[in-house]
Amino acid sequence: EDGAEVKGSDSSHYVGVSSCLGDRLWYDKNLNGVQDSGEPGVVDIGVSLYSESGALLATTQTDQNGNYKFCGLKPGKYKVKFEQPNTYLFTLKDQGDDAEDSDVDSSGWSHLVTLGVGENDMSIDAGIYCECDDFIVNPDEYSKVSASFEPMAVLGLLLFIYLATLTVRQKEK
Repeated sequence: EDGAEVKGSDSSHYVGVSSCLGDRLWYDKNLNGVQDSGEPGVVDIGVSLYSESGALLATTQTDQNGNYKFCGLKPGKYKVKFEQPNTYLFTLKDQGDDAEDSDVDSSGWSHLVTLGVGENDMSIDAGIYCECDDFIVNPDEYSKVSASFEPMAVLGLLLFIYLATLTVRQKEK
């Protein structure tokens, strides 16, 4: 009959009510573990969703803003695993507000997330940074830095050639 009261609290039998889990992968420019203004998202990185028991449930890629989302989820416990790009490390975990900080450990795993019926958790973020040759390289700043040093490198090379030529001429005399 229409309008009949539904009794019971076993959410596994609820039809048509699903949950979503997701958020963002970003470059942590200042290595503080928090998404700050101007820190860009990371594009086309794999993100996987696992059950509490460790079974792989779904995979996706981050979009042009570094965002990802898994929807159509039943109530339960889930973990998220981010792929780790070459030469990049995951930033500090749990350094601020849950909606803005990195939520993954050094291997890219999130904590266990519990979703109820129709509950969405769009706060599972991860920050990364590049650690190369004992100094930090910010992907946005690298091209600016290398471009500013290129003229100096050319001048240094010309000076080296000039001094080497003078030395050879001195020895010839």
